[in-house]
Amino acid sequence: MCGITFTPGVRHRTQRRPELDEFVFRLLVNKMPMRRICETAEIPASTLYSKIHYLADRTREFSAAMERPLWERTLPVKRLYISSDKQEYVFNWGSQMDRRNVRLNAMGSVDNVSGYALAMHLNFDPSLDAEEIEALAKAQGDYDQPPPFRQYARIWLQKDYLLSKEAADVSSELVELPPADTKRPPRGVQVKTDYQMFGHFLFLQDLCAHVEKVRFFLDRDPGLASACLFAHRDRVMDGTVDIFSVSIGKVMTIEQKKTKKSVAERLIRRYLETHPGLDEGQAKYEILQEMLSPYVETDSLHQEWVKYPFPDMGEPEKVILMHTDSTPYDLAHLARLFGTVSLRGVDKFFMQVRRRLSIFERPIHTSNNQSRTWHGYSGYNPAVGMQLLTLFRVFYNYALPGEDKRTPAMRLGLAERPFTLAELLQCGENGTAWPTRG
Repeated sequence: MCGITFTPGVRHRTQRRPELDEFVFRLLVNKMPMRRICETAEIPASTLYSKIHYLADRTREFSAAMERPLWERTLPVKRLYISSDKQEYVFNWGSQMDRRNVRLNAMGSVDNVSGYALAMHLNFDPSLDAEEIEALAKAQGDYDQPPPFRQYARIWLQKDYLLSKEAADVSSELVELPPADTKRPPRGVQVKTDYQMFGHFLFLQDLCAHVEKVRFFLDRDPGLASACLFAHRDRVMDGTVDIFSVSIGKVMTIEQKKTKKSVAERLIRRYLETHPGLDEGQAKYEILQEMLSPYVETDSLHQEWVKYPFPDMGEPEKVILMHTDSTPYDLAHLARLFGTVSLRGVDKFFMQVRRRLSIFERPIHTSNNQSRTWHGYSGYNPAVGMQLLTLFRVFYNYALPGEDKRTPAMRLGLAERPFTLAELLQCGENGTAWPTRG
């Protein structure tokens, strides 16, 4: 034996102009359109896309290192209040011959207390080739099988898009099809929403396995509650996970929201007049107990939607359904629980995605109608969108302080200070380890 030792190398995408990495990162998360970034940084589009790929890889590695205490069960977390929802993204058509959009959605979950974005999953797989999968599916006889029994059941096949045109009027309860005015992605494959939701909650089940109590607040979206209940069925049975669905009256004018809020404020004032000695928080708490009492007496909290009596401008007309067993809790505990039910965490994160990433700004309908939409900033390649969501989640968690000067990662206990963009990229260079707390 010669006694020579070998040090394994660390694979990183080579950057010819590394001095631009932080600059491009900053422009991306401040809503500068792709073409303007190319002009400002004086780089071709190919270089920009290469840098986006590199930035996504680096921030993904950073996040994995920083979240290790969660996976290794070494971070003491007693409670998580997780809001979950989906956000739709439209990618522009790529040719004059076919002007249908590619329409995807991302499943996101955020801890309401810290604001930490725990996961963001797009229903898209860039690693697969659509034509290759199509050929394999035909060879396997997938089209002769009911969708749940196919070899490639999780993927939208070409025939599914064709069927969506022919069966646009078929109830979604009978068969799940992509929207009739959309097409499959030009590269990669679209994953069916139910597989996306189940995968998302199974991921969270592993990530939060050591947390003593987890409360999920889910948007009133078909399938979300079923996927969450399945993924956490054991913890639901032992009473360490509670699941609520939330419905918010989103289609309201500012004046309507103000009216709803003023009605709630009058309710609180009248209660304080008849119950002197209470402050506003105590009054809300007691009103909630009185409101929940009939549901508890009839054991119907998991069957009937409960109207929350204190709407605000962000969540007017909120109604709540409890999916898990309420019997272990007394009325006072249930009132405290219902007072925490909110989608505020995930809504704030989704709002920042819209405001800070140009390709995810809401599209507009074209003047010639026909259900087509176009937006000058929207991208063409969903894989780039997936990479941008990856780097933005890390930026949001570790480099974007709130009014309290703390980042979501600091509030959760994963970091001791905000990170700069340069630190998100430089830590761990040349195989050195990232700091676990900053």
